[in-house]
Amino acid sequence: MIEERRRRRKKRKKRRRRKRKKRKKRRKKRRRKKEEEEKEKEEEKEEEKEEKEEEEEEEEENEKKEEKEEEEEEEKEKRRRKRRRRKKKRKKRMKKKKRKKKRRKKKKGRGGGGRCKNGKEVN
Repeated sequence: MIEERRRRRKKRKKRRRRKRKKRKKRRKKRRRKKEEEEKEKEEEKEEEKEEKEEEEEEEEENEKKEEKEEEEEEEKEKRRRKRRRRKKKRKKRMKKKKRKKKRRKKKKGRGGGGRCKNGKEVN
C-alpha cells in the first residue's frame, strides 16, 4: 500500500514535470513567434520609411529639374527677344540709310548731268 502510494506519487510527479516542460516549451514558442512578428513589423515599417524617403528625394529632384528647365526657357526667351530687338533696330537703320541714299541720288540727278537715273550712270 505504502509502496503503491509512493509509486503513484512518483508517477504524478513525473507527469507534472512533463506537463510543466511542455508548457514551458509552448510558452517559449509563443514568445519566439511574437518576437519574430514584431521584428517583421519593424522591418516593414523601416522599408516603408525608406521608400517614402526615396520617393521624396525623387520628387525633389524632379522639382529641381523642372525649375532648371523653366529658367533655361526664360533665358532662351530673353535671348530671342534681344535678338529680335537687335534685328528690328538694324532693319530700321538700314531703311534709314536706303532712304538717305535715294534722296542723295535724287538730288544729284536733278541738276544737269547728274550721277544716275534708276541706278544707271548717265553721261
